[in-house]
Amino acid sequence: MYKTRMQFKWVAKTSLFQIPFIGWCLFLTKHIRLSRGKFGSIKQVYREAAYWLKNDISVVFFPEGTRSETGKIGKFQNGAFKLAIQEKKPILPIAINGTREAIPKGSWFFKAKVKGRLTILPPVETKDFQ
Repeated sequence: MYKTRMQFKWVAKTSLFQIPFIGWCLFLTKHIRLSRGKFGSIKQVYREAAYWLKNDISVVFFPEGTRSETGKIGKFQNGAFKLAIQEKKPILPIAINGTREAIPKGSWFFKAKVKGRLTILPPVETKDFQ
């Protein structure tokens, strides 16, 4: 993500904000906290994300909402897409491969020497969508 040279904010689940050092960094740099399953939290995420987008700061969503246990792409939630259309901002699809091996689901421990791949795909313009 650093190579894109974009300023951005992550949408991250509340439990990540509770991890020493990682959580402090997320909080101090004003990333967006999501309390899963709470409708009020989802609305707050949209308000914060819209604020950053209006100020030309990108917002990173994980549209599946979780890591895959099988390595296959899961069902996407539609909130990030609706927000991009509402704010008339392009979507930059980024595929992340290798996280399942690096941090197994349910674990907080990173495995050493796992190769990952970040693939940045062409932007999708949303100005013509409603």
